[in-house]
Parts: sequence; structure tokens; C-alpha cells
Amino acid sequence: MKITIIIGVLLLSCTNYSFAQFGKIKIKKPKITAPSKSKPSNSNSTSSESNKKSSTTQSTTSSSNTGRTSEGAPTRRSELPSYETYSKVRDNIRYAKSAMEDASWKISPDEKSQSKILNYLSKAKENLDILNQDPAEKDRAYLKQFNEDYPLLKKQCMDDLANYSNKSQYIDRLEEYNRWVALGSDYSNDNFTPNYKDYEALLAGYEKEQPEHFKNSSRTQKIVATVNNHFEVDVYKKVDDLEQDVNALIKNIHRLNSRQEETYLLNADNYLKKFEKPTKLLEEYKQNLLKDHTSANALTAKMDKEKSMLEEYINSGKLAAHQAKYAQEIIDSKRLRKGMSDSKIESYAKDELPAKYGKILRVTIASPGWYVNKNAYIPLNKNVQVEFATQKEDGKCYYVGAIIRRNYEGGGVYSDTWYMTGIWNDGEMNCKNVNK
Repeated sequence: MKITIIIGVLLLSCTNYSFAQFGKIKIKKPKITAPSKSKPSNSNSTSSESNKKSSTTQSTTSSSNTGRTSEGAPTRRSELPSYETYSKVRDNIRYAKSAMEDASWKISPDEKSQSKILNYLSKAKENLDILNQDPAEKDRAYLKQFNEDYPLLKKQCMDDLANYSNKSQYIDRLEEYNRWVALGSDYSNDNFTPNYKDYEALLAGYEKEQPEHFKNSSRTQKIVATVNNHFEVDVYKKVDDLEQDVNALIKNIHRLNSRQEETYLLNADNYLKKFEKPTKLLEEYKQNLLKDHTSANALTAKMDKEKSMLEEYINSGKLAAHQAKYAQEIIDSKRLRKGMSDSKIESYAKDELPAKYGKILRVTIASPGWYVNKNAYIPLNKNVQVEFATQKEDGKCYYVGAIIRRNYEGGGVYSDTWYMTGIWNDGEMNCKNVNK
């Protein structure tokens, strides 16, 4: 036992000596693998996970086996006879939606585009009816969605065009008012009569039925401002202009003529007719353009006063009597003028005057001599004026005039051939004055 203890001490001494020679050496401890602490197995959890995977696999298999989507729609790979009908409904509804989402349809739908969309929907409906009658399809979720989409799309298509047409009607009518204002007297459209009541109704309807466009369209608001100003200001200037014309007419009515009498005394009937145009215009203004009739009514009263005076003068017979007196004065004032004397000219004139002017009672040469008619370079002809007193079968005498002409032949020579031209009838003359 003692020997064993001694050997142990010697071994310890050798170890200490080694450390003194080589310094501190790090010695890694060997890795010791700890025994695994396995959790106790949960038989229930493992069983549930397995069931899930199994269930999923079964579901996929089931969908694959039935050939339908989760909404019950037949798939392309299926051999279900309803797939072709289903695809026609699906595709045509998709085409209709796409066309209605197109920018051109949203901005300005038209009948051609509408016809195209409705054609898609018609084809969809034709096949939708087949699916609805198929017992294998009628309760499917996809079919319920089709049945909801179809009427909504058709209604939207009809509403979009109807709304655009409604808006276009307002825009077109407003643009027509704008053209009327811009062109003024040059405007012409037999199918359009500007009217302030119609215009007010147009704005009211436009604002009510198309509030957003009416309010937000800068073009619309610009036209409204222009036309409003025309109805509120410019149309009343028409009354002012018309009043100036009426004032000028009234001034002429009472103007003194060469006989120093008011002109209406001989022309009351003509002046009365001249009031027809301003009277008609004023009535049109009041009916269509003027909301305030104050100035128009004042002008109407002014015209009515003059018209009443003229009508009374005419109806009393004074106009006819005055006109007859004046006409007789004209007849009595006519005389044949006496210029040069030349029996050859007078005899020629008697032979040449057509018989329709009546029996010749007397002929005179009114010109003092032959007068030359020429252009800027040479003479053309020379002429004398002759006058006749004739009498027709009614026993009345008439004043007739004519020209006797000789053409220029050149070299200072005029033709020896005469001819009569420019015959005119100056009306009745007093037979008592034929030889005066």
C-alpha cells in the first residue's frame, strides 16, 4: 500500500514539471453527446395532420373528377356537354363589358357601338336561357352570377346611350343659340326660332338632368354667359334701332311737299303699309325675345297713334278725294312743248307712231334742234324729241313722247335714214289743252 502511494506522488511531480517546461496548454474537453430527450408521441395530432392531407387530396381529386370550378362552372378540360354553352355566355358577357369600358364608349357612346354591345348580350342571353333550362346547371353559383350580370349590363348599355343622347340634345340646342347670337342678322335656320322662354326651359332642364356636365363644362358656361347677355341686354337694342326707323317714318309722314302740304295727304295708304314691317317685328320681339315689354309697348303706342290717324283719313274718303284732285291737276297741267319746226320730221313722226297709242290730234318737236349723242371719242347719233296729243276710243286724250334718230356714219356725216325709238306714254292730258 505504501509503495502504491509513493508511485502516485512521483507521477504528480512529473506532471507539474511538464507544465513548468511548456507553459499552460489548453486542453479541450471531449464533446459528450447528451442523450436525446424525445417528447412523448402525441398520437391524436399526427392522426389529425394526416387526415388534413388526405382531405385536401380528396377535394382536388373530387374537383378534377367533376370537371367544375368552385362556383360550379364546367371547365374547358371537362367533357361536360354544357361547357360550350357556358363559354358562349361567359365570352359574350366579357366582350360586352370590355366594349363598355372602352374610352370611346365612355366619352361618346353611339348607336353603332350600342348595337355591337347588344349583339354580344343577345348571344349571351340566347345561351343563358339554355343553361337556365338545364337541370344540371340551373342551381349553380356561376349561373346565378350570369343571371345578375346580364340585365345589369343591358340596362347600363341602354342608360349610357340614353344619357349621352339626352346630354347631346341640350348641348346641340345650346350651340344653336350660340350660333344665332354670333351670326346676328346673317343667321338662318327655318327649323329654329329663338325664344327666351324656350331658352330658360332649356337651361333648367339641362341643369336638372345633367347637373355635373352643366356645372363643370367650361364650354357650356361660356355659351350660357354669352346668350344670357344677349337676352338681357342686346335684344333691347333691337327695339331702340326699330324706334329710330319708326321715328324717321313718322317724320316723312308730316314732311311738307312741293305743294306745301304734309306728304301723307296724298300717300296715306302707302305710309300705312310701311308700318306693317315694324309692327310685325315688334310683335315677334315681344313674343320671342323680350322678357320686359316696357320699351316695346311704348313704341307700339307711338305707332298706333300714327296708324289710327292715317286709317281715319283714309276711311273718311279724304285721301281718295285729295288724290283725285291732284291727278286732275296733273292732267290739266300737261302741254305739248314747242321747239323747232320741221314739217318733214312731224310728218315722219305721225306715220311712225303705232296705232295702239290712239288717233294723233297733234304732233310737235319739243327739241330746239338736233342734239348729238356721243361717247368719249366720236359721235354715235343725233336726235330730236317729238311729242303727241292722241285720243283713244274712251274719248280721253293722252300725252305721248318719242325720239327720232339718225345714226352717225363717220367723217362728219349722219345717215339720211331716220327711225323712231324710245316711245313712252306720259298719261292722260286735258283734251282742251291739246292745241295750247
